[in-house]
Amino acid sequence: MLRKILTTITLLSLLAGCATGRRTGGETDTAEPNQESPASQAQTAWSVPPKIGIILGPGGMKSFAHIGVLRELESARIPINMIAGMEWGALVAGTYSLKRKANDVEWKLFKIPKDILPRKEFMGHRTEPTSMNDFTPFLENTFGSMNITDGEIPFICPTKSLTKYASLIFQRNKYVDALQLCLPFPPLFKPYQNWVANPYSVKALSDALKKAGMDYVILVNVTPGIQRLNDDASAAEFILWNHVMDEMNEGKNYVNYVIDVNIQDKSVLDFDSRREFISIGQQYGKIAAQRLARILGF
Repeated sequence: MLRKILTTITLLSLLAGCATGRRTGGETDTAEPNQESPASQAQTAWSVPPKIGIILGPGGMKSFAHIGVLRELESARIPINMIAGMEWGALVAGTYSLKRKANDVEWKLFKIPKDILPRKEFMGHRTEPTSMNDFTPFLENTFGSMNITDGEIPFICPTKSLTKYASLIFQRNKYVDALQLCLPFPPLFKPYQNWVANPYSVKALSDALKKAGMDYVILVNVTPGIQRLNDDASAAEFILWNHVMDEMNEGKNYVNYVIDVNIQDKSVLDFDSRREFISIGQQYGKIAAQRLARILGF
């Protein structure tokens, strides 16, 4: 128990360090579920369709909502040319990059066995995070030995070391190797070989997408409000996830468009609500797709 608390506090301090020096200012999202960021307001017409990069934010099981958003973008014929993801959003993004089909993502991720996800400790009162060693067989069955450059579209994801003040963004390597380091984050996963997901990476990911030739960057945020965790979550975990919320809210300063998907009343561990999350994502995605089609000329 003490080790778990100390690990979470260490993670909090390391990731909070990533937040220093960030740009501030810009609009505040209020009643509108989707918003055009300050960076894109000066350009709302395109002579040719832009290349679009998308960042799928963290959110644990709420990240199933990303599938609904992607499905609506597909329906509106808005092509995604490159995709990035943080924490569980990295799993959705990586799976989407394989075939660029939201239905394929849903089909593959619904094969995740529930018994390898976080669960109550035996004869205890705390939820036990999943070991990446237990989750790796699912990754291997889904991605095999494919390299992340072999998908239909390029995929990238960020990670951070707990023992070194070092962060990196995977742009090569095998899908399995990348996701083993880009997924772990409390309370869902234990660190893997002292590496964890880095949710303080909106600017870095946006910069990487633009460097790769993307003209327009979209951020999908499934954590736009105070986050609900499991009832036995520690204070450090609550603080950690609310720092994540702050980072996502500030992310609009670094991208062209933000899609906020409000699922505040559900826990990041609520695997049983994954179909509902997809449906909610579609509701917000449909509104966003209509606006983006108009802005981008699709």
